Amino acid sequence: MSQRLALAQTQLQLAQSNPQMHNLFEAYRRIYEAIGVPNIEGILPTPTPPQPTDPSIENAKSIIQELLQAFPTQDHDAHIAAHMMFMKTPIPASTPPIFALLQAHVCEHIAFKARGVVMAEMMMAEQQAQQAGQQPQQVDVEARVAQLIATYTEEILTALLPPGGGQVDPLVQLRDKELDIKIADMERKATEFSERHSFEERREGERQDITREKIDSQEDIALLRADVNLERIEKMGSGGRGE
Repeated sequence: MSQRLALAQTQLQLAQSNPQMHNLFEAYRRIYEAIGVPNIEGILPTPTPPQPTDPSIENAKSIIQELLQAFPTQDHDAHIAAHMMFMKTPIPASTPPIFALLQAHVCEHIAFKARGVVMAEMMMAEQQAQQAGQQPQQVDVEARVAQLIATYTEEILTALLPPGGGQVDPLVQLRDKELDIKIADMERKATEFSERHSFEERREGERQDITREKIDSQEDIALLRADVNLERIEKMGSGGRGE
């Protein structure tokens, strides 16, 4: 048992070190099995797989930046339309992480929609060929899917752009605003540095003036003392001759 537990603990540590590549649920389950815990499901319930939700719930989840997932059976056109309208509202349009999350989710819907259309085209072509007693033409599925994805993406990009096709998309506008703010901040810091430097120069000039005045004052005092001493000496000499 100890060997089995040690192996399970090692597996759990490896899984925790890189959870994106491991099944943490299975790693914990093996730990409980190794130590003989009964009714594991009571303390470690089986994870519920993601379930399809309506576009409004997905829009709400995007605001808290919760991961969104598209499913092949959803009405992709309806979801795409709902997300695109939401992306034009103030919060998503002015918040790059939310806008990017929704944009990535829309790309998932585009991919599922394109593949579904290709599958429907192939089924229809096969039925028509069978009715005509012919072999269906071979189709490069991935190439056709890529073509449709390009078409749908272009349509959505055009719809997301504001009126006047020459304008940039909201993300580019946000980046431009951020760049303008950074430039303004750099200019402000440069101005503050220049003003501070000028102030330091003025203060240094004042300090030098004070130093010069102090030196001049000391020199004046020294000269005055010298004059006083000279007068004293002269008086003392005059007094001596008078006697």
